[in-house]
Amino acid sequence: MATLNNAATQLLLYLLQNGKEISSRDEILLNVFQHNGARATDANLNQHISFLRKAITSTGHPAELIVTIPRMGFRMGDANINIQLLEEAQAPTRIAHVASTPSKKKRNRWPVAITALITGIAVVATAWLTWIPNEIAMTDAAILRTIDYEQCRVHILGNALTDTITEKKALDIFKSVGINPDCSHPKDLYLNTWASNHNLVEWSFAAECGLNLGYYHCISQYRHHEE
Repeated sequence: MATLNNAATQLLLYLLQNGKEISSRDEILLNVFQHNGARATDANLNQHISFLRKAITSTGHPAELIVTIPRMGFRMGDANINIQLLEEAQAPTRIAHVASTPSKKKRNRWPVAITALITGIAVVATAWLTWIPNEIAMTDAAILRTIDYEQCRVHILGNALTDTITEKKALDIFKSVGINPDCSHPKDLYLNTWASNHNLVEWSFAAECGLNLGYYHCISQYRHHEE
C-alpha cells in the first residue's frame, strides 16, 4: 500500500497552474507547503520536486517538464502531457489557496494535472513497491471510459484488464484496496488493474477524489498480490 502525500499533489497542481511563469521558492513554500501544513524548507521542496520528476519520467515524459530556474524557483517546460482531459463541466474550481486568483486559462489546466499525477503515481508505485525478476509488459494508462454510479463518475484507466470492468466489479476493487467511496455527493473515482501472465502477480490501483472543506483532495491506494 502507498498513499501520495497532499504536499506533492498540491505542488504539481501549483506548478501547472502557473505554467511557464516562474514560481519562486518563497511563493511555493508559502502557498503550497506552509498552507497545507507541510515542512516549509528548501530541502523538503527539493525532495518533492525530485519525487515528481521520477513520477513524470515513469510515464515516458522527460524530467525537464519541471524546469529549475537557478536561484529563483521552478516553472513548467515545453513538453506536453498527453493525457485525456476530463470534462471541465465536472471539475470543481477550487483546488488550493494561492496568494492571487489564477486566470481562467491557468485554472482550466488542473484536470490534466489530476489525471497525469494519478497515472504517474500508479506506475511509480508499481515499480517501487515490488521487484519481479521477469519483466511484466504494462501499457501506458489513460482514461478508457467513464461510468456513472449514483453521484460518482468512475474513470476506468485503460488497459486489457479494464476493458470489461463493470460497475459492481469496480466497487469490489475499491473495497479490496480499502476505499469505500461515499457516492451520495459528486466525486471522481479512478481505477486501474494490472496482471502478469497467468495472473500470478496482480496490482490494483484506486483513487477517490472530491471536495473536502472547499478544496479538491484525492486519496489513492494500491494492492499487490502474488500467487
